[in-house]
Amino acid sequence: LVLWRGLGLTLLEVRLLLGLEAAAAGALGSGVGLIGGLLISRLSWPAAQRYFDLTQPYSVTALPLFCGLATGLLATLFFMGAAVVTVQMPTALLLRGAQIHPFNSWHELRASACGALFAGVLTLFAALLVLPLRSALWLSGLAFLLAALLTTGGWLLTRLYARLPTPVSAPLWTLAVQNLARFPNRTAGMVLALTTGAFGVGMAALSWLDGRADAALPLWVAGMVLVAGASLVLAIAALAARERRDELRLLRALGARTNRVRRLIMMEYAIVALGGGSLGALIALANWALTGGEGGWLRAIALVIADLLGALLSAWAGAIPVMMYDLRFTIYEVTSSTKSVRKS
Repeated sequence: LVLWRGLGLTLLEVRLLLGLEAAAAGALGSGVGLIGGLLISRLSWPAAQRYFDLTQPYSVTALPLFCGLATGLLATLFFMGAAVVTVQMPTALLLRGAQIHPFNSWHELRASACGALFAGVLTLFAALLVLPLRSALWLSGLAFLLAALLTTGGWLLTRLYARLPTPVSAPLWTLAVQNLARFPNRTAGMVLALTTGAFGVGMAALSWLDGRADAALPLWVAGMVLVAGASLVLAIAALAARERRDELRLLRALGARTNRVRRLIMMEYAIVALGGGSLGALIALANWALTGGEGGWLRAIALVIADLLGALLSAWAGAIPVMMYDLRFTIYEVTSSTKSVRKS
């Protein structure tokens, strides 16, 4: 944005560029999601038939296709609006390197409110296409409330991570906690994704523990939520790898072994997963208690274990590919520079 404004582009031209970028990204993401959704809907159709007692054969109408594409595009345009807000700052301030925070940073109240509002509006848009107005309003209100609660819980956990003890006798733990505190935006985003995934696993686990014959559909839903959470963790891990490349270089240059650096990264994601999984387990336990609490404490313990394992699986599945690639790249850089120094 600084470069574009410095080259003399008008505010309208910058907005048009951002709008085209958002439209292209939204169309691509929505198209890929639509193809994946069609495949998953076909595979999960037998489970859906048993769960909802359906008798008609599998078929797809144009309405869900339009709903998926339009909602994906709208979501992209909403969140790209944050970038559009930044170009309202005068060019002189941009060129002087002034700090730009469209929503006063993610960790402030305005950011959380905007994210929850976006979730409510997107839910309302999709629900109006298939539900009566009153039902759509109730569903969007529930989505707004749930998004606000999850975001608040994510930020509370992020603040808690910064206050965890850092004993000198556990250097890996200390480094992991410090890294989580240094990047609160990234940490809060991962907590939110993993909390949602853990809650989905908890609901599916309840159906399975009840021994219901139609428990396959909740398992499908939980699996897709976990995949979505792992995808978000993968994106966050990729950004974190770029931010922390110098730090990893330094650790390798100081003699840290590859396995030790890998354990450090895995420990960071495990801490976040345990926090997000615990929050998701609390929500699932509340739902279990409100529905009668069948099965006693053994079922509650099994529910918590399933939530924590689901969060850990999602976090590590998203982080491992980026971690392996980045560590190989960093080791290659350090080795090459060491050889160059020796030759000189």
